[in-house]
Amino acid sequence: MRRLRVLGVAVIMIAAALPVILPHPFVLTIATQALIWALLAASWDLLSGYTGQISFGHAGFFSVGAYTAATLTKHADVSPWAGLVLGALAAAVIGLLVAFPALRLRGHYLALVTLGFAEIVRLIAQNWMALTGGPFGIYDYRTFPGLPTEPFAYRRAAYWVVLAIVGGSIVAMVEACESTPAAKAFRAIREDEVLAATLGIHTNAYKLLSFGLSAGFAGLAGTLYAYYVVLVSPTVGAVGTTALAIAMAVFGGLGTIWGPAVGALLLYGLNEALRFIGVVYNLIVVGLILMLFVIFVPRGLAGLAAWHGRQGRRLIVWITICLILIWRLAWAEEYRYPYRDPYLATATSVILDGDGQISRPKRLVVHVPGLLGRNELPPLEGRGNLSIAFYRQSHPAPLLFILGGIGSNPYFGLATYFASLFYQRGFSVVIMPSPMTWNFALAASRSGAPGFVPDDARDLYDALQRTLAVLETCYAVKPPRIALMGASLGALEGAYLSVLDADERKIGIDTYLLVNPPLDLNYALKTVDEWNALSAKFGQEGTTRLVGRGLALVEAFAREDRNDPAVFERFAAELAKFTTEEIQFLLAKALQLTLPELIYVTQVLHDPAHRQGGLREARRRIEAANAVTFVDYAERMGVPLWKKEEAYGPATLEEFARRGSLTSILDRLRGNERVYIVHNADDPLSPRSSILELRKVLGDQVTMFPYGGHLGNLWYPENKELVLRILGAPPGGVRRHRSGR
Repeated sequence: MRRLRVLGVAVIMIAAALPVILPHPFVLTIATQALIWALLAASWDLLSGYTGQISFGHAGFFSVGAYTAATLTKHADVSPWAGLVLGALAAAVIGLLVAFPALRLRGHYLALVTLGFAEIVRLIAQNWMALTGGPFGIYDYRTFPGLPTEPFAYRRAAYWVVLAIVGGSIVAMVEACESTPAAKAFRAIREDEVLAATLGIHTNAYKLLSFGLSAGFAGLAGTLYAYYVVLVSPTVGAVGTTALAIAMAVFGGLGTIWGPAVGALLLYGLNEALRFIGVVYNLIVVGLILMLFVIFVPRGLAGLAAWHGRQGRRLIVWITICLILIWRLAWAEEYRYPYRDPYLATATSVILDGDGQISRPKRLVVHVPGLLGRNELPPLEGRGNLSIAFYRQSHPAPLLFILGGIGSNPYFGLATYFASLFYQRGFSVVIMPSPMTWNFALAASRSGAPGFVPDDARDLYDALQRTLAVLETCYAVKPPRIALMGASLGALEGAYLSVLDADERKIGIDTYLLVNPPLDLNYALKTVDEWNALSAKFGQEGTTRLVGRGLALVEAFAREDRNDPAVFERFAAELAKFTTEEIQFLLAKALQLTLPELIYVTQVLHDPAHRQGGLREARRRIEAANAVTFVDYAERMGVPLWKKEEAYGPATLEEFARRGSLTSILDRLRGNERVYIVHNADDPLSPRSSILELRKVLGDQVTMFPYGGHLGNLWYPENKELVLRILGAPPGGVRRHRSGR
């Protein structure tokens, strides 16, 4: 026992040094979550490993602790430190209440009762909207007070807090199960409850004690989860939570407390480390390891320590060395985004939508006055105002403008995901429609034929000013600071906006985050058209079936939690069933979805003949425009209208693309402390040579990731954290990010 105490202290000291040994935010995130799982697995072992009371209800106790802490802090403004204690006590009391009717049950009967309890807790959390937030859960409450605000310093401090609480709890459980009068009673009940009763042991009292202690520590794990993640939803009470805790306990060795704790740390860390071999495959490897342990080492890691003395300990040393080597291999490449196929990676962004957020803030639809005369243009009367989505805070807050990619509107897609995310972080958010939409073309495009980026940026700049005027007049919005996030084509337009605002200072945007701007717009449009041309290879029936498969897959994930990386992993596993060419075609189809409507509005603006015939004729013309590609639109409609501006010189698509490229304003962007660019080296819509040149010219203004395709890694935790950090920091306070990945 003394040797075990010394070993435990040594392990805790080594764990405390982890932020110094591996100073990486993602490592600390994984380590902190592993510690929480270690406490949950150890709490299950206290009940099932020591007293033999098989429980399938620990997800319920975990949920009770998490929801109690989150609810008290959010609705009653209880300090998180008090919330930790109250959440654990609530779970302990519930554990005692569950134990009373279960006193006469053992084995699988007890397992079924506890499983039913966990499901009841989950259903209550799922349906009690007023208290638990229903399926969206509880969010936006205080976390541990007094910790640093800088992201990495916060993670490091939070890790130490969780380590101290988990370490102390495990030591307390070991002492309770090894050095107190209850220890022998627990073991006696586990071996033979009837015999224990005949020996004078009050079995019911000790079973209640073990239930209460076990539930309390499981609830404590739940409170730590609640305050670390700052989001509690019904998924924490799923049966999979208990199943994983049991697997970790079996892997570590039952009836030891320290075994399940170590097993949880190793199994969780191993699962994360093996992601470098690919999603799903890492789960297969972990599953095989569990099977081998159950078959050949049924007593788990703790059993190995006692297996032939020195030989067993030597085997544990070798297992530890192998795990360290796996981690070393996993972290040899710092960026661990799992998908190397740029097309599959790009396709994962298709489900990045605000509707899949755990919490969906209410948004307002605001109509900003359009250009003079556009609202009376037949047959589009009454539709000439610019439609924006506004996520309004009830208090003075920074304002974020979001510009999506080509054809994006304010009400679905990637922009709505980040609007919800930043709203939860305290921003008011405005989503602007892309200039390449019918609404913007009608309400805000002076040429009536958007597509030439410098002109579109000028129109956007004017539209942003009108939007701010409407928000101030109608909603009393006076933001202390204004930021802008642009994605894809919106990022390119955002770059031009940064130049305009630097010259004219009519808005005062202090931070621009530009994600995956196309570096050669002509190249990007031709690439999309090439993907679209693959329809000839599939044939009409094949194309129809392919589009149907794609839509069905997206619909199947429509309500999944977009904050859970596992959702994207499952989506990617389904995408892998498509060929590369099928994915390319589906991406092109998604990008060109709104082009026919844009073409129709452009025709209406410039040809009075298209203003006749009413809605039926409008539908016919939109249907006919389905055959038009981006390059067709630019060459046949855009260029003839753009060339009316004499200052633009040669009237070729290539020349307009060159004049509207990012390259043409790089000198204005270089050294601009307000502009940050995030790009992926494998973006299929930009030439790789141009991407590398961008990094060379702009230096630390660019964070370059090796993988992710086009916008395909924005859901990945490291990328999401980077986006939040850049736009969430005060002006001038953003730390430059090392980008030579």
